[in-house]
Amino acid sequence: MESKKVPWDTRDVGKVFIVFIAILALQMYLGLFRPAPESHLNTPFGRMALMTASYLVLVFLVWFFGIWRRSGSLQDLGFRSFSFISTLGKCFFWLVLVKILTAIYALFASGVLNFEPPPELITGIPDIFGRGLAGFLIAIFVTVIVAPLVEEIFFRGFIYAALRDKIGVVWAALVSSFIFAVFHGSLWTVVPIMLLGFVLVYLYERGGSIGPPVIFHSLNNLVSLLLIYFLGV
Repeated sequence: MESKKVPWDTRDVGKVFIVFIAILALQMYLGLFRPAPESHLNTPFGRMALMTASYLVLVFLVWFFGIWRRSGSLQDLGFRSFSFISTLGKCFFWLVLVKILTAIYALFASGVLNFEPPPELITGIPDIFGRGLAGFLIAIFVTVIVAPLVEEIFFRGFIYAALRDKIGVVWAALVSSFIFAVFHGSLWTVVPIMLLGFVLVYLYERGGSIGPPVIFHSLNNLVSLLLIYFLGV
């Protein structure tokens, strides 16, 4: 990937974090993530709407601080052409490797370190989006379509690109992957999600576009959903 500086910097990244965290804190204060049982928001569709709205807010903040205020463009965020067929092959290869390494980590963490994964890693998604086909389809929309696109815009297109200009590719990959792991909120998953972050950065750099990491991210989440909903693992 051509090393092209983006118009925003780490200060803009910090501003997006501050505003987004403030908005999430306000939502929690108002009880939007814990609505009354009789509320329409306390349903799989309601939770889908809330999560999608939060992702849209994040996209708006990236656009406001990265593009509008800095005269940036979608190309600066990584919206460039790429080879779909070639990318698909690479994604399947890395997907298999990541899943194998994640399984090895899980065995090591539980068998050697006695560090058991929290049960909500498996039950959390069906509890949020519902069980059965309807819940599975809602989960597909949020975690396979919306989340990969928005998170790749934010973590690779916005955060990683700014860090790369500041501290170089290797450190930017490390820091952005760590932030990506912390964003997902489980101590047990920090290591496998950091590994996932490194692969996403690699695909972003090699493909010269945000497209390859979006495809890989979507495939990874789809496989995870299939395992959770149909195999319970």
